[in-house]
Amino acid sequence: RPDLIIAVSETTENMLKKLDLGSTVMIPNGVCNSFFKENKNKNRNNDVVFVGRLSPEKRIGDLLKSLSYFRDLNKSIPSTQIIGNGPDMPNLVKQSKNLDLTRCVDFRGYLKEKELENTLKDSKVFVLPSIREGFSIATAEAMACQLPIVMAVPTTPEEAGGGLSLVTNGINGFNYPAGNIAELTDRLTRLLNNEIMRVILGKRSFQKAKNYNWDVIAKSYEKKLTELVDNKIQ
Repeated sequence: RPDLIIAVSETTENMLKKLDLGSTVMIPNGVCNSFFKENKNKNRNNDVVFVGRLSPEKRIGDLLKSLSYFRDLNKSIPSTQIIGNGPDMPNLVKQSKNLDLTRCVDFRGYLKEKELENTLKDSKVFVLPSIREGFSIATAEAMACQLPIVMAVPTTPEEAGGGLSLVTNGINGFNYPAGNIAELTDRLTRLLNNEIMRVILGKRSFQKAKNYNWDVIAKSYEKKLTELVDNKIQ
């Protein structure tokens, strides 16, 4: 058995403890310092952004359906950046065409760190429709870039992993029931139509994200590993 197991979220930590594999502690993933730098782009030209692997559990198709529903309600389509690669890419591109969203939805593929940072800082709302996450570094990075978060909550919240701990509903973003397109659209409408709300929730995201700065996380690793070595030497 290992001397120590480090889990990136409380959900994962609890699952591992049930397996009784050994001593387990929780230390979350972190965000690079550059994401916390002042955002010089005050206008934020893009409305919605998603970052992650394009795979079924991410439920990006829900976001596309929501954009179509948003158009029906508001007579406009939020400009949307979908960042990442994965097996669902062809199906999602096809779905975007079928819903007549191609003018406003841009599939960017994989972005290097600086380009990703710039894209987040040029966006207004981060959406995570996923039903399973280990931690969601992308969400923490968006928070560091002062974005409010819209996050799905699965029927069984434990399946969401550590992502849910990043968002406090109504404080730094909004939750909605996973797969509920009307509720997702409602959250997007509220945020995109209310700049003051976006700014307030975005600032709260930034403050919460400071807990996940890699400098802070590294110290947690150093402390725990030092304790482990010292106990071994003794």
